[in-house]
Amino acid sequence: MSGTPPGRTRRLVGVPGTGGGVGPTRGRGLMRRSIASSIGVLLLALGGLTAAPASAAPALTAAPATLDFGSVSTTSYLVSRTTTLTNTGDAPYAIASITIPDAGTTGFQLGGGTCSAGTSVPVGSSCTVTALLRPQATGPLQATLRVTGTGAPTRDVPLAATGTPAELAVDPAGSVGLDAGNVLVSGTSAPLTLTFSAVGERDLTGVRFVSASTRVRRLAGVDGGTCGATLPRGASCTVVVVFEPTQEGGVGVGLDLLAAEGSVGTSLRGAGVLDRRIAVDDIDLGEWSIVRGASAVRTVTVRSTGTLPLTLDGIDVTSTAIGEFTRAPGADAGTCTTAVEIPPGGSCTVGVRFDPGAVGARSGAVRVRSNAGNVTPFRNGNAIGALTGTGIEPAATLTPSPLAFGGQPVTAGASPTRTVTLTSSGTTRLELTALAVVGARAAEYPLAGGTCTATTTLDPGASCTVAIAFDPAATGSRTATLELLGNVGRSTVALTGTGTAPLLEAGPARLDLGARAVGSGPSAGEDVTIANRGDAPLEVTALELSPAGAPYVLDPGSCRSGPVAAGGSCRVTVAFAPVAVGDAPATLVVRTADAAAAVQLTGRGTAPAPAPVEPTPTATPTPTPDPPAPTAPAGDAPAPAAPAAVVPVAPQATAPLLPTIRRCVSRRSFVLRILRTAGRTPRSIEVRYAGRVLRRSGRSLRSRIDLRGLPKGRFTVRIVVRFTDGTTLRDSRQYRTCTPKRSGGRA
Repeated sequence: MSGTPPGRTRRLVGVPGTGGGVGPTRGRGLMRRSIASSIGVLLLALGGLTAAPASAAPALTAAPATLDFGSVSTTSYLVSRTTTLTNTGDAPYAIASITIPDAGTTGFQLGGGTCSAGTSVPVGSSCTVTALLRPQATGPLQATLRVTGTGAPTRDVPLAATGTPAELAVDPAGSVGLDAGNVLVSGTSAPLTLTFSAVGERDLTGVRFVSASTRVRRLAGVDGGTCGATLPRGASCTVVVVFEPTQEGGVGVGLDLLAAEGSVGTSLRGAGVLDRRIAVDDIDLGEWSIVRGASAVRTVTVRSTGTLPLTLDGIDVTSTAIGEFTRAPGADAGTCTTAVEIPPGGSCTVGVRFDPGAVGARSGAVRVRSNAGNVTPFRNGNAIGALTGTGIEPAATLTPSPLAFGGQPVTAGASPTRTVTLTSSGTTRLELTALAVVGARAAEYPLAGGTCTATTTLDPGASCTVAIAFDPAATGSRTATLELLGNVGRSTVALTGTGTAPLLEAGPARLDLGARAVGSGPSAGEDVTIANRGDAPLEVTALELSPAGAPYVLDPGSCRSGPVAAGGSCRVTVAFAPVAVGDAPATLVVRTADAAAAVQLTGRGTAPAPAPVEPTPTATPTPTPDPPAPTAPAGDAPAPAAPAAVVPVAPQATAPLLPTIRRCVSRRSFVLRILRTAGRTPRSIEVRYAGRVLRRSGRSLRSRIDLRGLPKGRFTVRIVVRFTDGTTLRDSRQYRTCTPKRSGGRA
C-alpha cells in the first residue's frame, strides 16, 4: 500500500458489518477506516483486497450553493446569477425538471443554462442553470431553485436578494428596449441611444454602464454619450451603443446602468445576418373579367442579390380577398422551391393566376421566407412581391353615391323620392339577382319604384333607376344601405338622412286689444310672434279665429313669406274691429301641418259716439310755414271714424284722413285736434304718445305730435276724452315713422 514506510508491513483486519480497525504493528497508533455495509463486505486475502458488488447512485452538487443577487433596484432589468451543477455520484443524473416553485411575486425566474429537463448529466460532468431577477417589491426576497431528478435526490439552490426602491429610470424601458434590426455578421449597426435618469432622492455615484454581451458595446469618448461616474438627483444622461454580431442569428442582450445607490436595466435585440439578400418582383396582372375564371399564368421572379447563396424556407401566394390570386398548379408553378439554393445573382420563378371576385382594383402578394438577412424579422419575415389586378366585365356604376336626403321632419311622412341610377359600365351584360335596402334603419328608406328590379339585365351602357324615399322614425342621424347583388358582386350606396322636428310656439298667450267703439273700424294692430323652437322648418298653414266671425282682423305679416327656419320667427298682426257693444273674447289658432298653438284674444266694444268732428287746418308754431302737403289718395281712406276722431293734420294745410294700421307718417311732426261733440262738453282730454302724456281741460285741444328724435319704427297715439255728463270715449291709432322721399331737391 502507498504511504507505508520501507521495511514495515501493514496488516488489515476486517470485521463484516462492524467497520473493523486497521492499524500498524510494533506499537504504532491504531488507525481506523469506516467500511460501509451498503457497499459490500471487504475480505482480506493473501496478496490483495477484494470488494463485493454494490448499487450505484447519482448525486448533484451546486457551486455556488446559494445564489445571492445582493441589492437590486425594482427598475433593474433581469439581473442574472448562474450556478454550476456537478454529478459527484457514480451514476448518471437524469433531470426531470428545473423550477422555482416559490417564486411568487418576488421577481425570480429561470433564465436558461446548459442544464435542461429531459437531459442526463454523466458521472463527473457538469451543466449550468441561470436564475434571473427583476424585483417586484422592495425588501428581502427569497426563493428556491429546485432541480428534480428521475429516481435521484433533489438539489435545492437558495435564491436571495434585497429589492431596493427605484433610483434610476431608462428610456426605452426594458419592456421595449432597443431594436438594432438585422446587421451583417462582423458589421456594426447604426448608433442607438439610451437615456438614463436619476429619479430617486439621492445623487448617484459609482455610475457605470454594463453590457451582458460583447456584441453590444458603448462607443468611446464623446460618441458614447454623456453618462459619467456620477449622476445628480433629477438629472439625465445618455449612453450610445452599437450592435456588432459575431455570428448569424437573433440575440437579446441585457444592458444595465449600475450605481452604488441602485441600478436599472433594459435590453437590445438584433440579428446577425450573412450577406444573403432577396428581392421579389412586383407585377400587375392587368384587367380580368370576374365571370371568366382564372387568368393566364404570369411569372413573378425571385432574385438572390447578396454575395452568398440564398435558401428558401417557404413560398405563399395570398390575396386580400381570399382566392383571387393563386399559385399556378403543376409545371406552371415555377422553379422556386424550398429544395433549391439560389446562387448570388441567380433567380427562380413563381407562376400566379388572377381570378377577381369583384369589379375594381384587387391586391395580393407573393411571400417568400428565406435565410436572407435583409428581411425583418430574420428567418420569420417575408420578402414580399406585390400582386395587383383589376376586376372588370361586367361593371356597375351607381350615382349618386352616397345618397344624402338631408333633414326630414319626423311627422311629415315620407320625403319626396330620390333616384339612384344604376349603369352597366362594363363590357359585358350586367345581371341583377337582388335589390334591397339593408341595415338597422332599412324600414325608414322605403323603395318607391324605379325601373330596376331583382331580375334586371342591362347591356353595356344601359341603365335603370331605383326610387327611394326617406321616412324617419325618430330625430337624429338615420343611415342605411342600398344593396344590389348580381354578377358584379355586391354594389352599395350609403343612404343618409336626419330626422328633424319643428316646434311651434306662439305668444303672448293672451292679447288684450282694449276698448273700441262699434263701427270705428279696426284698432291699432298688435303683434303675435310665431317662433320655431325646433330643428326643422316650420310652415304656418292656417290662421283661424274661433269662433268664426269673431270681430278681429288678421294680417299674416312676415308669416306669409314662407316656412319659418329653425330658431327663427315671424309676426302676425291682430286688430280689433267690434261690431257689437260688450266683451268679444276669441281665440287665434295658429296651425302647422302637425301642430297648433292658441292665443287668447280679448276686446270690448263700446257704444258709438255722435258724428265725428271734421279735421281743420292748423298753423304750426314754426316761424316760416311749410308748403302745403298733398291730399292723400282715396286708396288711403280709413274705416269709419272712431267716436273720438284722432286726425293728423299737416302744417298750414287741410289734414289727410288718418292712415290705416299699415301706413307710415313721413312728416317731421303733425297736429292732433279734437273738437267738442254737439251736446257734450269735454271735461278732460288726455293724449299719450311715445312715452309722453299731455292732459288738457276745455272745449278743444290742439297738440303738436313731434316725431323728431324718435327712431324709425311703430308708435301709438292714445286719446281718452272724459265728458261732463260722466261718459268717456277712448281711441288709439298706430303709426310707423318712415324716411320722407326727396323731390325736387327738398324733403
